[in-house]
This record gives sequence, C-alpha cells and structure tokens, in this order.
Amino acid sequence: MQEPHPYRRLFGMPMWFWVVLTIPLLVVGNMLPQWWAPVSLAEPKERSLIFQTMLLVTSEKDGFRFVPFGEHEGVVPLWHFTCRVHETSNIHWETKFLIPGLFVRKSNWNYELTACRFDKEWKDSKNHPYMLSDKQVQELRPQVIEELNKQKPGERLGDRLDQLLQHGLEETSYVCLQNVIIWIVYLSIVLAVVAIGFRFLTPPALTDLPPPR
Repeated sequence: MQEPHPYRRLFGMPMWFWVVLTIPLLVVGNMLPQWWAPVSLAEPKERSLIFQTMLLVTSEKDGFRFVPFGEHEGVVPLWHFTCRVHETSNIHWETKFLIPGLFVRKSNWNYELTACRFDKEWKDSKNHPYMLSDKQVQELRPQVIEELNKQKPGERLGDRLDQLLQHGLEETSYVCLQNVIIWIVYLSIVLAVVAIGFRFLTPPALTDLPPPR
C-alpha cells in the first residue's frame, strides 16, 4: 500500500495542520465558561419607550390628578410613574464528548407599576410619602393606562403598559462573541475530518504531487 504523500494540502496548509489545530481550539471552547462567559441579556427598551414622557400625578382632596410635564413647577406633592423590574437570567451551556455547545442566553423581566416623588421638596415632606402605596397605585392603574393612551394615540402606550404589567417580557438569544469562537471550533472539526479523509481515502494519483521547488 502506498504511503500518503507528505505534501498533500488543504487550503494551502498541510493536512496534519488542520488535525492538530483542532486540539487547542477544543480546549479553548471547553474552557470558555471559566475564561470568558457571556453576560446576561440587556433589558428591552419597551419600558423606557412607554415612559419616554414623564407621567406625573399630584394629590387633591378628592383624589389625584395628572400634571403635564413642563407644567409641574411648584406643584407639591408630585409623583412620577415608572415600573419596578424583576429580572431572571440564565445562561445555558453544555458539552458532549468534549465538543462544546453553543451558549444560550435567556432572560425574563416582570414589571410592577410604582410611583415615586418627583418634586424637590420630597426630603422635607412629612405629610406625603416618598412612594404611593401599592393600593393607591393599583387604584390609579386604569387612569394611568388611559392617560398614556391619550399622549400618543397611535402608539397606544397605555395598552402596551398593560401588556407589560400582565405578561412581562421574555427573550432568548444565541448571539454573542463566545458563540463565534464555538463556530470556529466546529469549523476546525469539519476541516480536520476532511483533512483525514483526503489523506487516507483519496486516490494517490489525485493528491500525490511532487514537493514545490
């Protein structure tokens, strides 16, 4: 049986190079979680888009009334509505037969409507709390949704807030720089298999070329 020619090449490199290259790449791929793990997904912009215009409310004898932003100077007490965020993040990764898997980033965001003081006198205020109570916020929730829908009718910000409060947000992503390295590992494995195949399975007449001079 004729021995494989030592000058067989794949993409200009000797066949053995692609086989040897796979070993350190596999090591790097398996050590990525310890060396350079992905960060959690960033919160989507939905919450900031809904409250892009400050939603302000002040108390009156018979309840509360909304105060347009820009006309709030001197109004005391004054609260602005926002959302308290509860985030749960998970980064999944596993390896099988020393071949690293892709990183999967999953995050959930749940939201809770809240209202905090906005006027400059909140530190010296003794008659009005820094935050509205949960009961007050829930009572005002339908009015908040209605007021947001009035701000930009075409965008239905209030309805979007209602969906955000009811269902939250969830996102799954494979996009991260670490997965680029994993794909390079996969490519190196494929090239190693092709190199082995060319070296031992391809007829010598097609690949046994004289060494370059």
